[in-house]
Amino acid sequence: TEKYWVWTQEERDAFDKKNNNRADELERNAQIYERYLSGETPSAISRDFNISPTRVREICARKQRQERR
Repeated sequence: TEKYWVWTQEERDAFDKKNNNRADELERNAQIYERYLSGETPSAISRDFNISPTRVREICARKQRQERR
């Protein structure tokens, strides 16, 4: 027999919030990568997005690996 899980409203809201945050993060990372490709320094980008320059480099390195596939 199959079992089904019925979500409570709180669980559904938490799921939706997590997915919306993920979509926002993907958009932010795309913007960071575009600016990096246009020649902006990681330090300048990091100030605008309130993250470290190291994090900017990590995001850009991941995007570069994804593009190579």
